[in-house]
Amino acid sequence: MKATQMADPCWICGGPADSGEHKAKKSDLKGEFGTVTQVRPLFLNDANNKNRVVGSLKSDRLKWPRSMCAHCNSTRTQRYDTAWENLSQALRDRRPRLKPADVLRANSMFRYDTARWMLRVHLYFVKAFGCVVKTATSLAPVYIDLTGFANAIRAGRSHPDLYIRLGAIASPSGLDVVSASDLSITSDRSTGKCELATWFYNVNGICALVAYVPDNDLFVRKEHLWHPRQGTSRLIFGDFS
Repeated sequence: MKATQMADPCWICGGPADSGEHKAKKSDLKGEFGTVTQVRPLFLNDANNKNRVVGSLKSDRLKWPRSMCAHCNSTRTQRYDTAWENLSQALRDRRPRLKPADVLRANSMFRYDTARWMLRVHLYFVKAFGCVVKTATSLAPVYIDLTGFANAIRAGRSHPDLYIRLGAIASPSGLDVVSASDLSITSDRSTGKCELATWFYNVNGICALVAYVPDNDLFVRKEHLWHPRQGTSRLIFGDFS
């Protein structure tokens, strides 16, 4: 960025946005692919890249555009990042591998302070989903107010309308894949108000559906979506194939 350019505001605190979050968590990429170098690169595929060689996990090609300040992307949310890192690793280490309809008990993965650790997992996805929305907003109008997302992160409390469902998804041609989808939005045709927004995050077959559901309890029950306020550590593994 040139010195004369003003950074956009961080969507969490309003400070200069000088940091970009990884689209796929850096720890997940390292856990699946090990040390990435020019000799042992990753291959990036998205709307703008076809088998683009990436020789470092620090590459900006693996990140969303800068939408947060460095403090919010590190110190403020480090506990949330760590919670997902631990849960992600535990899910991928399970043997036999998890399959649809399996029942997960969060207290088997977080034996102490289970509710607190699961809240932090939720808040990791609040941050990630906010970055997805910010990126989508730069391309087309998206009527999702991020104020509640920012408040949840700053206060360390859950967002009332953001839900999660963990599940399994088949990898194409048996390849090792870590991927993040685009944002999918269903809006009211007359008002343009967002009724449902979903985003999928896949770590080599272990997938998280993240759903912003402002007012649809039927969808929440039908899809077995989880929220910290439900007060349960029992999660039903889904099928996203």
